[in-house]
Amino acid sequence: MTTVAVNAFQFAAPILLGDVVDMYVERLRIGQKSITLKISVEAERMDGSHVRITEVIATFVAVDAEGKSRLLGDA
Repeated sequence: MTTVAVNAFQFAAPILLGDVVDMYVERLRIGQKSITLKISVEAERMDGSHVRITEVIATFVAVDAEGKSRLLGDA
């Protein structure tokens, strides 16, 4: 898989030393050759509070050994 698109990638807050970082992934779309995911990142601060760090929508395409797109699931 290779990344072909990522929407605006902005950080709402920094990740601090001691934070526990959680990533959540939601599948938005599966095509014949690509998959689009919503990736959310949160940090749990040392005081127990949670902060949204960033959220991005990324599209990945399955590629063969020559870098050409191929059907998902084909090896």
